[in-house]
Amino acid sequence: MKTIQLLKIFSVLVIFSVIFSSCKKDYELTTMSGTIINSQTGSGLAGATLSFYESADKSRSNEPLFVVVTDASGNFTTNEAFVGTFKLVLTAVDFIDLTIDNFVISADMTLNDFPQITLVKQLGTDGVLRVVLTWGETPYDLDSHLTGPLAGSSDRFHMSFMDEIPDNSNVNLDVDDTSSYGPETTTIVSYTDGVYRYSIHNYSNSTESGAIEIYNSPAVVSVYNSTGLVKTYTAPSTTATSGDTWVVFEINVSGGVANIVDKNTYYLAGDASSVTKSVKKN
Repeated sequence: MKTIQLLKIFSVLVIFSVIFSSCKKDYELTTMSGTIINSQTGSGLAGATLSFYESADKSRSNEPLFVVVTDASGNFTTNEAFVGTFKLVLTAVDFIDLTIDNFVISADMTLNDFPQITLVKQLGTDGVLRVVLTWGETPYDLDSHLTGPLAGSSDRFHMSFMDEIPDNSNVNLDVDDTSSYGPETTTIVSYTDGVYRYSIHNYSNSTESGAIEIYNSPAVVSVYNSTGLVKTYTAPSTTATSGDTWVVFEINVSGGVANIVDKNTYYLAGDASSVTKSVKKN
């Protein structure tokens, strides 16, 4: 009896192995490479896992078709990637999972040197909100600006590359990127009652046509709290005379309770120091 049961188990394993192997044989192999970035350092993230699934519904198996892990510098490369369109799930310890649908790997390996992808560190005791800006190769330098209330004062702080940790503000510019793609990462450690404003300035082109470059980059702002991703903004369409600064959102805080208010407007600041701290303008 035991022999028969063992034979049955062995038969099931063999069938599963054949099905899984057949699944893999459906795909042509190619080469791909890229880099996964740590949102808090702007450097490569070691030990990140990229799991590739059939994009439809994982119908053949709950297991990924193939897996790649980043090296000590956050780089990944393989010459055994499958050609096709997949669901890519990126994971790393203490970072928020990221799923990319319809991730295309081409038979033409020259198209498979992918732009960097940023993984965002989970918020623990280090803050209440994290804002991450990413964009494309051009313009080379977009800058995050956060203005907000100072406890016990009528003045407002202005966080940017000029002052990454303003006094008494409880906010940090964790990463300032000046060479394309981002990330630029802002963390609000704790709230003060009042109104915060988050804006993106085109440092590369501080003219009335700068907004066009922000839109075409394309710039994306992702907002996270302790539960994960809560808001995603893409730069709105614009004209050649809209300005150089994208006002993305404001946060109204009352009694420690924060409410995010979409803005999605442009105006002309002219230079980084002139990005408005006022919440009455625009």
